[in-house]
Amino acid sequence: MKKIIGVFIALFSILIFIPSVKAEKVKLYMFSKVGCPNCETAENYFNNLLKNNKDDFEYIIIEAYDEYGDVVSEDAKNLMTATLEEFEEDTTPYFPTIVVGDTLHIGAGSLPDVYEKIKEAKESKTYEDKVASIAKKLDINIDKIKRISTEEKEEKEKNTDAIILIVIFVVVIGSFGGLILLGRK
Repeated sequence: MKKIIGVFIALFSILIFIPSVKAEKVKLYMFSKVGCPNCETAENYFNNLLKNNKDDFEYIIIEAYDEYGDVVSEDAKNLMTATLEEFEEDTTPYFPTIVVGDTLHIGAGSLPDVYEKIKEAKESKTYEDKVASIAKKLDINIDKIKRISTEEKEEKEKNTDAIILIVIFVVVIGSFGGLILLGRK
């Protein structure tokens, strides 16, 4: 019996430890503007890439401006401006502005080049997430200003549906089990 408990504890410990060992994914940041056709083209391109390359990169969309050119979030605007300054670019916002590591791309014309940079960054031992470094300096929480991609929305909806089905299944099975136990008394 002690061996079985020991094996169970060892397996449980391994299962808890495995997720924390994952390597950091390369992050692709896209500063966008609501309603921007080039941003939509880029988002569709990267969503399609993610379908077959989920382990290659994480896709983070930061909407800095709305369709009228007004600032959506001061933090998003400040992060975009500071990022452009870091890359010694004009701080006039052009969309999409895409950053992978230490490479900045403006516009949707070079999307295949961006994916090449993702692959290079993934293989590189010196990959640095410049946007995260800039956000840290500015005390900006990227998770609070990012917009989830269409792909992530669909994935979350699938996960939520699966959880609801599991809960319903457990409740139904538990109810039947309870009725059987009550019937035996």
